[in-house]
Order: sequence, then structure tokens, then C-alpha cells
Amino acid sequence: MTGDIQNVNENRNNTSQALEVHYVLSLRLICETKIVFWVNHSQFLLKELSDRRQTNRPTARQTAKYATNDKMLFI
Repeated sequence: MTGDIQNVNENRNNTSQALEVHYVLSLRLICETKIVFWVNHSQFLLKELSDRRQTNRPTARQTAKYATNDKMLFI
């Protein structure tokens, strides 16, 4: 009887440790995925900004600032 109780306790400990490892690995995967997403997204935004600067397209704010009498003045 004592051996059965000891086996049950060992199984609980093993299960608990396995769940802790699974939880930590899951959190790590989620964090790494978010980091990769934000790195890729920031690179995309930097490329967009670079492309906009190279084409000298006015931003929406510049367009609105220099809009007079339904004529758009681009700088």
C-alpha cells in the first residue's frame, strides 16, 4: 500500500514538472514569435519610410497643409 502511494506521488511530481517545462517552453515560443514579428514589421516600416523618402511623395499632412482652393501644392 505504501509503495502504491509513493508511486502516485512520484507520478504527480513528474506530471507537475512536465507541465512546468511545457508552460515555460510555450511562453518562450510565444515571446520569440512576437519578437520575430516585430522585427520583421519594423523592417517593413523602415523600408516603406525609405521608399517614401526616395520618391519625394508628400505625406498626407503635407498635402493637407498646402491644399488651397481645391488645388494641391506639392513640395
